[in-house]
Amino acid sequence: MTPMTNKPVRILILEHDPDDIELLQRELRKGGLEYVSTLVHESRTFEKELKDYNPDIILADYTIPGFDGVAAFNIKKESCPDTPFIIVSGTIGEENAVELIKAGVTDYVLKENLFTVVTKIKRALKEATEYREKKEQAKMLENYARELERSNQELEEFAYIASHDLQEPLRMIGSFLQLLQQKYEAKLDKEANEYIYFAVDGAARMKCLIDDLLNYSRINRDQTIKPVDLSVIINEVLSNLSASINETGALITISNAPVLNADPVQMLQLFQNLIGNAIRYRKEGTRPEINIQAWKEETHWLFAIKDNGIGIESQYSEKIFVIFQQLHGKAENKGTGIGLAIAKKIVVRHGGKIWFESAPGKGTTFYFTIKSENI
Repeated sequence: MTPMTNKPVRILILEHDPDDIELLQRELRKGGLEYVSTLVHESRTFEKELKDYNPDIILADYTIPGFDGVAAFNIKKESCPDTPFIIVSGTIGEENAVELIKAGVTDYVLKENLFTVVTKIKRALKEATEYREKKEQAKMLENYARELERSNQELEEFAYIASHDLQEPLRMIGSFLQLLQQKYEAKLDKEANEYIYFAVDGAARMKCLIDDLLNYSRINRDQTIKPVDLSVIINEVLSNLSASINETGALITISNAPVLNADPVQMLQLFQNLIGNAIRYRKEGTRPEINIQAWKEETHWLFAIKDNGIGIESQYSEKIFVIFQQLHGKAENKGTGIGLAIAKKIVVRHGGKIWFESAPGKGTTFYFTIKSENI
């Protein structure tokens, strides 16, 4: 019986000698194999039975007048490549047998050792079943991956459209709230002014969230790779963050900033998110100190951005790069929960990986790699 169906094994036997056929079938019965078989002895009927009979396994004589096991195997490879194929011969030499196995023949049986044929059939059927199962699993995983990619693309498209369409109404809300605050602040009591302040602050946070969502969804949409001087990029980042740098007195040192092939806009986002986080999550009463280093390795650049901030607990190592994950309470966190997800997506888009080392109260070092030759 076959391992998968528990039905008699369908054997296609390619043999021309009646005595050899009788000996083979006797061994199959003696070995307790439940089987049905079809006999052929030339190429035309062999090809026909491959299609019509759909065998579970093929037993082929090595030498047949006008047709042989090698020719049969080559035909079999075209029409049913996964069907096990065993050569049965009294004349095959060990060297020829090894060459056939290398070519893809499942096994061989010498006619003088015909008692081993059932064992070899069972083993071949078991291996074929396992191979088919692995092949089906691989195909299923491939389908899942394709479906996941499609879903992610749809989600990114939705995030892009939704974020883009929300910008204008949100801008109007923010503008009218500010106008309300400016025009009526003196006429309203303290509680009313606090409500307006909360609304203005909420609108500003929502704008940051929408901007980050747009940035996140754009990463896979467009990418322009060209030589980028990271010293120029980092200086632009520091200019963008000048208000928070001046407010906190942050000290930022750059040990090395190479020129590499990358998307300049995405490099700006990457360094701004990581440096901005290092400033934001500083220890209270401590001047932020941030060091940026880079090393050239065989196939990529390795970067490290080290700070002396509040640190990150190891339990967050899996969550930290997931979109909308905030590792600190909202009261102490002005972030959107998207910055590190953007950073990871940019790094992966550039053929690299990102990770961190940290301990609570002892600062954090973010490491990431960028391929030396992005195309």
